Amino acid sequence: MRHFILAIALGLMPISLNAQTAAEPDPVSAARPEQDLDCAIFVAMAGANAEGSRQTGVIASMTYFIGRFEAVSDIEFKTAAAERLKLASMAEIVAKSDGCISRMEAFSVRMNEFGEAFKDMQSELDDEDSSDE
Repeated sequence: MRHFILAIALGLMPISLNAQTAAEPDPVSAARPEQDLDCAIFVAMAGANAEGSRQTGVIASMTYFIGRFEAVSDIEFKTAAAERLKLASMAEIVAKSDGCISRMEAFSVRMNEFGEAFKDMQSELDDEDSSDE
């Protein structure tokens, strides 16, 4: 009996390991246009009184979400946002905002990586220019 239980346990172990390592869907690529619309509205409302660098972040976030929304829909953001706010309360939109924040954080990380890559390329170009002299 003991060997039978051990065999079952060992037989199930690879399945449970695969379940743990299965990749979760990328929240950015899995996002629907409606989610991008809600995120843009959330950022606009949450950052309405932002100033300085915080305002810059709000504008960048809104641009990101609005761009994603308009790229895949035939509706202008202004029109869609007005319609959405007729159908959903701000409380409903805010309740869904956790996904917005994590997606913006992921976007920020990618932008920082791009920035570092561009710095490296600029450094290489500067090195080439100085070696030509």
